[in-house]
Amino acid sequence: MENWLGTVGYVLSAAAYLFAFILLVFTQTNSKTRILLAITFALGALWSASFALQSYYEVFSLHVFGIETLKNAFWMAILINILGNDEPLIRAIVGSKNRLLVSALLLLCLTIETVFGSITKNHEILLTLHLGQAILILCLVEQLYRRTEKIHRWKVKPLCLGLGLIYTYDLAFFSDALLIQRVNENFLYGRGWVSLLSVPLILLTVRRIKQWSIRIYISRDILFHSTLLVVSGGYLLAMAFTGYLIKYLGYSWSNVAQYVFLALSCTVLVSLFLSESLRSQLRVFLVKHFYENKYDYRDEWMNFSATLEHQDQSAYHVALVSMMKPFSCEKGILFELKNNRLIERAKINIAEHDYHERLGNLSKKAMEQQWIIDLDDLKSESKTLPFDFDAKEIKGENKIKYIVPMAEAGNFNFVFMLSKINSTNKLDFEDRDLMRVIGKQLSVFINLHITSTQLAESQQFSAFNQMSTFLVHDLKNVLAQLELLSKNAKKHRNNPEFIDDAFVTIESASARLNKVLSHLRKRSLQEHGLEKTNLTEVIVEACHDRMHNSPPPICDIKRDDEVFLEVDKERIKNVFLHLIQNSQDATQANGSVTVSRVDKEGFFVVRIEDDGVGMSESFISNRLFKPFDTTKGNAGMGIGAYDAKKFIEQLNGYIEVTSSEGVGSRFEVYIPTEQ
Repeated sequence: MENWLGTVGYVLSAAAYLFAFILLVFTQTNSKTRILLAITFALGALWSASFALQSYYEVFSLHVFGIETLKNAFWMAILINILGNDEPLIRAIVGSKNRLLVSALLLLCLTIETVFGSITKNHEILLTLHLGQAILILCLVEQLYRRTEKIHRWKVKPLCLGLGLIYTYDLAFFSDALLIQRVNENFLYGRGWVSLLSVPLILLTVRRIKQWSIRIYISRDILFHSTLLVVSGGYLLAMAFTGYLIKYLGYSWSNVAQYVFLALSCTVLVSLFLSESLRSQLRVFLVKHFYENKYDYRDEWMNFSATLEHQDQSAYHVALVSMMKPFSCEKGILFELKNNRLIERAKINIAEHDYHERLGNLSKKAMEQQWIIDLDDLKSESKTLPFDFDAKEIKGENKIKYIVPMAEAGNFNFVFMLSKINSTNKLDFEDRDLMRVIGKQLSVFINLHITSTQLAESQQFSAFNQMSTFLVHDLKNVLAQLELLSKNAKKHRNNPEFIDDAFVTIESASARLNKVLSHLRKRSLQEHGLEKTNLTEVIVEACHDRMHNSPPPICDIKRDDEVFLEVDKERIKNVFLHLIQNSQDATQANGSVTVSRVDKEGFFVVRIEDDGVGMSESFISNRLFKPFDTTKGNAGMGIGAYDAKKFIEQLNGYIEVTSSEGVGSRFEVYIPTEQ
């Protein structure tokens, strides 16, 4: 029954192939793809007729598989022709220099199938060759479907379904034959019916496609997964051949060993595909050898733009994420070079002990030369750098791997320190180019952020000055009232009505002054000139002026330790007065505020320490030195700490703040002794 059913299937399949051949012969289009299709349909008809005869007469000849190999070769040629020569693998196979080699390999396959197979009577070689052909065609079908644009996939979908049906069935057929070492007749008789079902689908694609040069695009992920499919197919073929050799030995334990070996082989294959390191290495290999561009720059630009749009993080944190994300870095830190000192602006998954201070000197050189530094290259001492550096200084460094300078943005200098890059094993020119491009874009982003912040501060000061104008007007009115009262006092001193009016005037002036003081804290706007100032004496005087407030500051500074500097004495004194006052305001009456000196070469360092309420890290970063942001309500305007920081920075110094909530705070003011 199966024999008769198989014969009918092959006969109908031959008729379908012949009908398709006639249709293509009488079309007026002479494209290469249609000519190849006509030849393939003719070979399909010959192949089906040959199997129909064998099925009917119950004879078996290896020559019919030679026809099948030719048919498969033409299907490969059709798929390659549709895909075009854009695919590097296809270009390598069908290039003009390799066509002779491909023809020789095809002739060798035919010879092995017909001659060698007939002599040795071993069908395993024939089955293995056809299994490989099925896998290769399925890979090409997958490439065609996935690389075709979505708007055109409806045209090629029937062709992919038809060929997928034929060669998926063949994959199962030849795999089963290899495993059980004999051809399953039920599988064999079904091949004709499968081909019969596929021919109409293929013809539907022929009818839909008027122009065979369908626009295609290359996806790295598709190539990656297709390569995995090819590798897995090749691996299974190799393991099947090895299993056959084990069985061929003919020992009593060969059958058991063959099954155990195949089970272990599948386990190894699955474990390899689950290995992230193997997948990463394979991806790097494909990008390196099959693509001119390593990165999909359209996706990188879209992701970069999306990252910059995050408004819930600081600009520095967003910049750091934007640099780390394309390279899959786990750790990173962003520094700003200011007054010849690296200031931490943002960090991700990194602690202070993960980087050395000596990397600061290297970072400065990287910014000066705009050079991306790979610390592994420095350790190996195999790279020529545009600056001198002793590689022995970083032998113990194992957290930070790369130092990437940001392009200069105005007067601002920034540098990234990044951990190991997971997206690549080694930095190449394309990685460095992408880092430079991202650095240039981020420099504009940071420059815009800083400029916008400065503009906002300037606008706030402008509003402050405008408010001061109205307040001065009120003060002048009060002054005019008091001057008039003083002028008339000599003449009307003994007049009771004048005395009553005087009290009313004083009450009105007092109300106006209270209103003025509620809006404006007393602040000297007059700029004083520079003068040679004893900084030690200034500190002692500031402590003395704040002695009447609680808790009184403890001045642990010796008067004879004199340090002179050309500076505005009143402004520098106001800096320390404000910092001491802040510590007193944050400390209870029974607490302590200590003012002392700290020895540091090249700097006059003053430490102001208290055991008050302390501050959070977020407050220090975002509010402490922000103008017009105060925690004192109406008692202050929030410009004291801001003014102190700006003035110290004008002296090329800086203020360091360390604080813990509930423990206390420590302010250290660093003033360079050499201006």
